[in-house]
Amino acid sequence: MRFGLLACLLAIAHAQTPTATPVSLPITPELNVNSKYIVEAVEFRYTKKPAVTPKQVLEIQRMANLEVGQHFVQDRFEGLVKRLKTEYHTYKVRHRIEKGTQPDHVKVIFELERDGFEINAKTSDLKLLYHSKNNFSFGTTVEIGMGGEGALIAGLLTDNDLTLERASGIRGGYRYDVMTRRVRLAVVGETFRTQWNPATRSDAGLYRRRQSLEPSVTIQVFSSLRLKAGVNLQRIETQFPVARFESTHALISSLRYEQGWELGTHTRTLVGAGYDLRAAARTLGSDFVYARHGFDVGQTLTLPGKQTVVLAVTAGTLSGQAPLFERFVLGNSQTLRGWNRFEVAPLGGNRMAHGSAEYRIRGVRLLYDRGAVWNSGQASKVRQSVGAGYTKAGLTCMVAFPLREGHTIPILLLGYNF
Repeated sequence: MRFGLLACLLAIAHAQTPTATPVSLPITPELNVNSKYIVEAVEFRYTKKPAVTPKQVLEIQRMANLEVGQHFVQDRFEGLVKRLKTEYHTYKVRHRIEKGTQPDHVKVIFELERDGFEINAKTSDLKLLYHSKNNFSFGTTVEIGMGGEGALIAGLLTDNDLTLERASGIRGGYRYDVMTRRVRLAVVGETFRTQWNPATRSDAGLYRRRQSLEPSVTIQVFSSLRLKAGVNLQRIETQFPVARFESTHALISSLRYEQGWELGTHTRTLVGAGYDLRAAARTLGSDFVYARHGFDVGQTLTLPGKQTVVLAVTAGTLSGQAPLFERFVLGNSQTLRGWNRFEVAPLGGNRMAHGSAEYRIRGVRLLYDRGAVWNSGQASKVRQSVGAGYTKAGLTCMVAFPLREGHTIPILLLGYNF
């Protein structure tokens, strides 16, 4: 009887309990698991061999916009990967995220490796320039990879900007990298036909053609220090007093230092310095005997708001008897912009000092140059110039003015990569 009564009570209770119905809950997209982590570092590594220079690394880091100390942003990471593959299309780009040294921190790692076979027109060697006083200059160098560490070198050039002559000709050669690109062996030959400005045609040192062969070895001592040594063998065909060939054979060496630092979240600096020596002697079979020393130091400071400050100082001395192409020149697309080099020194000089300061913001460029070129034993005359321009994707339009008394005619510079 008890058990029957208990069963009835349970049945009544079950009938009065409402049936549970499923509840629909809003579903939110799952956030990227890495977004909760802090970016500890953005690193660029190279497999097998260094792929880019310290200056290019700073450019890549500017692309990154992955701010150290901020939360990881997946969209920025994926956007940087796409841009790297576009900008450095001759490299294999690998990427990954690693655990940082601190809790809840990550490292963003990119690996760049040059493809085995490539045809690469190096942007750093590609130049196109129009100078309103000296007309056009252009040139490029192409490296054709051989599927390993070697490459053929071919180039075309007509330059009426950096030296006293207009040199038009070709270059060719071969380079081979060993010891994971820490050592580079190269042989480069060039042949040029020369033309002269009327301001220099009275000089007895003019020549019609110039040919050179330069075997060299370049050693990457450290990641920031590079040493080059070799021999430059040149032959020139003189014009006066009679046509004949003369040799100028010189030992060459250079030491380059280049290092970049992060000074803050949005501030970076790149410092470079170099020394170059060319010494010709009778023991090398040279008809000219001279020693040419060149020095340069510069700094590029990148600031917030796409601002850049560029400072550069160069100097040089030349002793002995040297051909005209070794003499120092100011008044071109790199130095004393606003002056014509044939007005500054029609035959160049054996002493030179120059400094420049440039401010850039979002493509706009403001510059100031100051320098002098002279011969030893003579008084130097310091000249100055200012200029303004705009650069977009390597293309530049610039107007520069010489600072002097009297009538001033500005110089227009148009072109790519100068």
